[in-house]
Amino acid sequence: MISDTKAVGQLIKGNVSAYEFLFRKYYGTVYCFVRNMLKDRSAAEDIAQNIFMRIWLNRASLHPDKPIKHLLFVMAKNEALDVLKSKYSKSALLSTDVHDKELENGDADKRVMMLETASGIKDIIAKLPPQRRTVFVLSRYNNLSNKEIAGRLGLSVRTVEKHLELALRELRKALHL
Repeated sequence: MISDTKAVGQLIKGNVSAYEFLFRKYYGTVYCFVRNMLKDRSAAEDIAQNIFMRIWLNRASLHPDKPIKHLLFVMAKNEALDVLKSKYSKSALLSTDVHDKELENGDADKRVMMLETASGIKDIIAKLPPQRRTVFVLSRYNNLSNKEIAGRLGLSVRTVEKHLELALRELRKALHL
């Protein structure tokens, strides 16, 4: 059995066996970690697969002396938090009960902030390029998987993922997150 350091060194050189070794070693753990955060098997599977895809695509920028396990879990945590933020934003936009509960609690300031944030998100989404906006809406508001969106729009799954990544980056930037 090879060490993670040697496997990462070989992965940087494009060695598929090293990639498969790391995938087999860590995929299940990363998947369980994300599933426990999100309580959603499908989302956890998508995130775990995306992380390992990004590891392969960005293998040249890896550092063999830095623990790959740490990198995987940081990536998993960040992607899971993005999903949770998205779900929170979506629920804030779609929930009519929020208004009643906020008014009952006398927390009008929080309500105003939520409405401003929701309005800002809608404005940002409206300014996205048309295809990116379509992909984002299908994913976040219609709850379609990346594969379903790809099939519906005649795109590759990777293109859908890239559109979502760029849309979320623009949202984070505009909302200063």
